Amino acid sequence: MENGNFEPVKENIGKSQLFVESGLKVKVNVSECDTLRFEGDVEGSVKAKRLFMSESGRFLGTAEVESAEVEGLFEGTLTVSGLLRVGKTGRVSGKLRYAEIQIERNGQISGDISTVEAEPASHSNESD
Repeated sequence: MENGNFEPVKENIGKSQLFVESGLKVKVNVSECDTLRFEGDVEGSVKAKRLFMSESGRFLGTAEVESAEVEGLFEGTLTVSGLLRVGKTGRVSGKLRYAEIQIERNGQISGDISTVEAEPASHSNESD
């Protein structure tokens, strides 16, 4: 678009993405997505491979992801089958499940917290 508000990222063509810009407030129900990037306020339920929340991002609801980077505020139920990284401005509260976690100094987690087994790669073969 000529107004400069949206420019497609060419290296990500063919991959599903949802970007919520700072200043936006949306309600969503996403059942499958490669990458979620929240800089605005989001409420709802999401399922994706990757979740990125900027410092201005706020999420209220349920998220099931393979990896997550939280610099903003997450409130609700978060299940991460891989690595959860909470940045120095990140705040995660509610029901939290993760396989691995990295918390920067001043990052915060609170609530019902436990680990889950890391999920094998999606192309694994089950043997008898």
